[in-house]
Amino acid sequence: MQAIGGICRLDGGPVDRGMVGRMNDAAQLLLPCRRASWTSGSIGLFCASPHLGGAGPAAAEPAGDASGRRTLVFDGRLDNREELVARLHRHGAWPGTSDIELTLAAYAAWGDGCASKLIGDFAFALWDAARGRLLCVRDPLGIRPLYMAVRDDVVCFATQIRQVLAARTQTPPFDLEFVADRLAHGVDRADAACTPYRGVSRLKPGHRLIAEDGRVRIERYWEWRTGEAAANRDPREHVDRFRETFSSAVASRMRGAGRVWSDLSGGLDSSSIVSVAARRPGGSRLSAISVVFDQSTLSDEREWAAKVARTLGVDRHCIDGDVQPPFSRLLEAVRYWEEPHAAAAFFGVHRQYQRLLGGAGVPILLTGIGAEAVVMSKQQSPVHLADLARRGRLATLWRELDRWQRALGIPLGNVASRYCLRPLGSRPLVSHGRLPELPDWIARPFARRWNLKGRARHGSMPRARRGVADQWHVERVGRITGFLLRGCLEKACDIRYPFLHRPLVELALATPWSLKAVPGETKALLRRAMQGVLPEEVGRRTQNASTGHAAYTGLRREWPILERIVASSMLADLGAVDRERLRNALHLARQGHAFDLGGLLSTLTLDAWLQHAARKGDSAWLNPEG
Repeated sequence: MQAIGGICRLDGGPVDRGMVGRMNDAAQLLLPCRRASWTSGSIGLFCASPHLGGAGPAAAEPAGDASGRRTLVFDGRLDNREELVARLHRHGAWPGTSDIELTLAAYAAWGDGCASKLIGDFAFALWDAARGRLLCVRDPLGIRPLYMAVRDDVVCFATQIRQVLAARTQTPPFDLEFVADRLAHGVDRADAACTPYRGVSRLKPGHRLIAEDGRVRIERYWEWRTGEAAANRDPREHVDRFRETFSSAVASRMRGAGRVWSDLSGGLDSSSIVSVAARRPGGSRLSAISVVFDQSTLSDEREWAAKVARTLGVDRHCIDGDVQPPFSRLLEAVRYWEEPHAAAAFFGVHRQYQRLLGGAGVPILLTGIGAEAVVMSKQQSPVHLADLARRGRLATLWRELDRWQRALGIPLGNVASRYCLRPLGSRPLVSHGRLPELPDWIARPFARRWNLKGRARHGSMPRARRGVADQWHVERVGRITGFLLRGCLEKACDIRYPFLHRPLVELALATPWSLKAVPGETKALLRRAMQGVLPEEVGRRTQNASTGHAAYTGLRREWPILERIVASSMLADLGAVDRERLRNALHLARQGHAFDLGGLLSTLTLDAWLQHAARKGDSAWLNPEG
């Protein structure tokens, strides 16, 4: 991953070159890298490019087109290269053209509309000197981050918050809106622009920033498709198309790489990636990496991972997840994350990944993150029942209610109320199951002031689908940004997500619910698509281990660290949590019971992140009313 960014003066005055340099120097990357910048009048662009071995072309400095009128900094990868080369031949594109050059050619052909023609994971900034115009773009699924701040006729933007802050003489005050969102949702929301710092925001996924004529505007350039699923198509055709598109997603993420490693837990998602990758041309470059647990045995899946690797003839490397359990070095870990993130609790494992990949000179890591939202997780919600009721298909609704009642083992009336009537009565809910119960440690006055229950209950994505079930699926995909591998690992290698290939996501959204949600079967579409590709025993698995046991083990082993975090709780000082109730919840979790383990992880890592900010001298910004 590169760190890119820049400064644009809206008043046309000359840009401060020293500020451009400070922003570039502030980039945090965990590999040797080259830093370069370019300034011209009111614009300055920069990039810090790590040495990723054979990971493909990356601009070591801002790149210009043949006319010399357009300059680009680009972080990411394009996956529809063949299509772009064919369409942009008149603009100088050919098979050997780099992704950066293809993006410049796309802008020359389509202007602002170029971003919607690009498929891949990317964030870029392009300066058009002829028009005095800056264009910043973030990919539709938000795989690559992009932050921005507009102040005193100056636009600052970068892929890391620390770079944006380097352009300011004083750290901006803290934003309580961010705390409210984080406590309500536990993860980033795709539609939320707020960050921990007031005045610093995210460019939302699928949006572009345009600065020209002394003004800044932000526009959505990509919409979720609204077409109905092709229900009359043969089910086998849906499955075949999914398998072909998934295979293309894996292949595109292996492009240009010397060696590629892939996560392999032994579960369906990671095993599907490894199985497809190993069978493709270049599969000999693939190795797998697994986390094993000797003490947290309920989190250990080494037997399944070994079976997949052995069947496919893939080398496998193992990381001991008990060496540095969850929460170890937590107060150190949070400094690698641009924003608070629950994954910081697993810093020890991420650090081992980083060292193993770096020591082997491997620039690419494939991961199955995202599959839970794209192909339906084990916690399925048959919300398509609401659409059957909406369309008046009562006979089919009755049959489906009976099937799901048997599969879920709950009374028929509860199934009808939870998955049919309730979704029709209000805006689609993310949970579609029950009203969220706030954790006991959340301070009730804070919860009322910021409407935490309402925030947690309601879906957050723009209404893109007519059907309740389709909108629910869109919202699940929209929450993926909060689960991506940020932090130290993102700054040490290029992480790629085959399940978040845009054509694959769009295909899954357009697939009939009868293939996506099957009573008693998890991830039905993926299982059918992987028949004959996955080792047969893995394809039949119905239960997976989780990191829960490892987290409980970490709570016991790292108790002194957690006590220090609670004793110095910034969230308690802000009135967001009740210190004693948080301590009591941790005591219970230490004994193996947590009302909401995920919420506890999110709260602790948020608090640790705030305390790190205070320790490094930013305590002034912790006054949210400042």
